Amino acid sequence: MEYNIGGYDVGYVPLAGELVRMQLRKKNVRTEEVVKKIYRRATPVDVTKWKLAKEMELDTLYKTRGIAKEFGLSMKLTDVDYQGDKYKATFYYTDEGRVDYRELIKNL
Repeated sequence: MEYNIGGYDVGYVPLAGELVRMQLRKKNVRTEEVVKKIYRRATPVDVTKWKLAKEMELDTLYKTRGIAKEFGLSMKLTDVDYQGDKYKATFYYTDEGRVDYRELIKNL
């Protein structure tokens, strides 16, 4: 699990140990650039909360697209990513120009 100021996220560690260090060294990648601090193993409650957060992403994307359209914003929302604890969501969008999304954020 990774903690930050706004909550925590859940991750999966597929490889560990000397094999990883060898692969990083081979590709000239410094360990500090890619290794995140792991605080603890996720509990079943953490995993359930993370799964619920992931299930909310698509619905949130569609609802936010509708709200953006109501406000007349030309932005194209492409993705929504909730943290593992559902504390914070990151919205990804594209637009040709600048977007004043303050009213959208207040509505969300």
